[in-house]
Amino acid sequence: MGPGGFLDSEPLGADGLIHPSADGTPLFNGDPLLHRLDFGGDKVRITSRIPKTPCFYTDQACLAYDLWKSFRYANHGLARLSFKLGFRNEVNTAVVPMLFNKAEGNRLIITWDAGRHFEIDPDSLEIATAVGFNSEWREWIPLPLPFGIVTTLAHPAHDPQLEQKATATGERDPRLFSLNYGKSIGTALHPILNHQVDAPFTRNDAKLQADLEQLITVAERLLGAARRLLRLIQWLEKRVHPRLGHSFRGGLRGLLRRRRTDHGPAGSTRTVGKRHVTSELLALLEEQLEEGAKSTTDHVEELLRLLKVARGLLADADSMEDFVDLISWDGQNKLQKWAVRVEGVNKEDGSVSADGSPRILQSMHQMGVTEKYVILMDTAFKLGVEQLLTAPSPKFPKVERVLRNLLDYRQSDYTVLYIISRCDLRSDQEEVTARRVKIPRGTAHFLVDYDNPDDRITLHCAHNTGWDAAEWNRPFDDFPHSIYPGVVGMATGSTDINVLGRYVLNGESGKLLDKQLAEDSGRDLTWMLALCAWCQPDGVTPPGQIKQIFWNGWGSHGDLLPAYIERLNAPAGPRTLTLEEANDVLRRGLPATLLRLDTASMTIADRYVFPAGRFGNSVQFLPSERSTPGGGEGYLLCVVNGSDDPTQSEFWLFNAARLWVGPVCRLGHPGLKVGMTIHSTWVPSIAKRTATYNVPVKTDYDQRFVDIKRMKQNPEIRDLQDFFEEHVYPHFPASDASPTAHQQTSV
Repeated sequence: MGPGGFLDSEPLGADGLIHPSADGTPLFNGDPLLHRLDFGGDKVRITSRIPKTPCFYTDQACLAYDLWKSFRYANHGLARLSFKLGFRNEVNTAVVPMLFNKAEGNRLIITWDAGRHFEIDPDSLEIATAVGFNSEWREWIPLPLPFGIVTTLAHPAHDPQLEQKATATGERDPRLFSLNYGKSIGTALHPILNHQVDAPFTRNDAKLQADLEQLITVAERLLGAARRLLRLIQWLEKRVHPRLGHSFRGGLRGLLRRRRTDHGPAGSTRTVGKRHVTSELLALLEEQLEEGAKSTTDHVEELLRLLKVARGLLADADSMEDFVDLISWDGQNKLQKWAVRVEGVNKEDGSVSADGSPRILQSMHQMGVTEKYVILMDTAFKLGVEQLLTAPSPKFPKVERVLRNLLDYRQSDYTVLYIISRCDLRSDQEEVTARRVKIPRGTAHFLVDYDNPDDRITLHCAHNTGWDAAEWNRPFDDFPHSIYPGVVGMATGSTDINVLGRYVLNGESGKLLDKQLAEDSGRDLTWMLALCAWCQPDGVTPPGQIKQIFWNGWGSHGDLLPAYIERLNAPAGPRTLTLEEANDVLRRGLPATLLRLDTASMTIADRYVFPAGRFGNSVQFLPSERSTPGGGEGYLLCVVNGSDDPTQSEFWLFNAARLWVGPVCRLGHPGLKVGMTIHSTWVPSIAKRTATYNVPVKTDYDQRFVDIKRMKQNPEIRDLQDFFEEHVYPHFPASDASPTAHQQTSV
């Protein structure tokens, strides 16, 4: 699965390729492009499909018809947003298999971090149904628009439990566990105004909101004064004499230079305050005046427009809440939910909200489920205003640069876990308590052993100190460690080597019982550890003990690390390498890697280093007849793209027990152009979906329009309903239709 750009992505020639990040849009922003490889007979067949959600058809119609031009979407950082329709649910990150009963066979959902999950037909790869009605999910920022922003996770956890185990944890039906969470205005503002996640809470939510409103007022006054002066300069240039206007403009630049206070380079650690906001705006005005008064006026007007939007959002800030809802779904009935409350934490320190809800300062990208526990994590993958609403001014990159300097922040140096006992998940309760655990080093992806001997939880982490995959390269970035241009749109590089860890916790107390870190002695293998794979012979049952984990590293590349990110992450810790040592590696460059981690000895037992110019990604374990759950016998499959011929992609197959040998088979085809991919999955067989669960699209959105009217009067509600009647509902008949034919290509 990966993002495949959008319908309005600019084509590159006649070979069907697009460059979706040419304007600085992150590669992670795009429609879901799903590829399925079927291994059977004498050929491997590949099927490609873009699963089309309801919001896809609105995007398509807005581009096709001038009547709906005002409804069109635009890319805003990691999000695609229409100010009249809302946020696209791109479900482009992961494919998750489910098995609720053997008669139905394998079911598949597609996911991402900012929208509810969708189930697809495993055979046609078409959308089958949403998981849950709109009304069953809470929005982070309640908006009177058809498509709200629902924050969830890209990695829900499925427990098939088809063979009952004798445990004391109560009902053990097959379940999909997921999350729905939100942030209060105070939680959203805390890392922005302090420029880091780990800053102590010294201001309550009301004070944080008041401080932001004051900063907006300061900016409005400064920009208002600049607008008046710029109008005077333009009047002098047109009505008096161009030379006089030019002279006045030069004098204004000198004044701005003297008034500006230098608060350190963009990205350095600081608290955002009036002086910093003033300094950033004065620097922008001083720089922009070189291009003339008219261009500078346009930038000022754009900033004032954005400040007006910010005030509008603050007006609805009271509707934003801290909440974490744990979700359980049996594949056929309504979602079951429990509000998570944290036990035994001092609420005065601000780490939890007033009602005991966790404050999620980054995101909840992943969760884990074991025999006795559910493990939640505040993951080191930021999901805030800068990631979801940046690049609101595609014609004004300098404005975007200022916004990043003011809104961005450094990820946490810690991993915060929330442990929930499954025996507490009772159908007659609406809340459940969690134990909060904090360990050093941030984590984006983790795995857990399913078994809990003596109530022990074994946690396997890839710590990404100094690397945040939610950051991406911008067109205006500088790359001091590369002789090549920066790879615009790609995730930024790491300022330190990543660390693999295994932790043993007591599930009842949260106490850390054991910690082991794997050492990369050569310091050349564990850079940008992005994705991992492990053996599940049936595709769905979690291993009782994960003995071998296969990690996919993206390497170290100077054209992925801009100066801004280097400065932002310089204070990250605990470090393995100094920033100077990491930069030495960066300038030398290291390719992508495949690693096999032996979790018992915590050593890197095997590895493969991709050739220079080859990017191996989306590692997936394929079991063989000799495979055992959590073991290392089987195969690995990777998507491989190369710089020699960017128009071609391949799939490389490895013997999982002998990575060092290299690929045992390379699969390719002249028409195979995969591009950027993210996560993948494997199932032993597929068939047409027979499950009867269905969320009717028309029923779902008709109710949504009723809710919109109740939330806030929207003058265009009638147009929106007509729009859906004409361009959305016809694609989703009330009863399941036969899937359309899909193209297949022999590989």
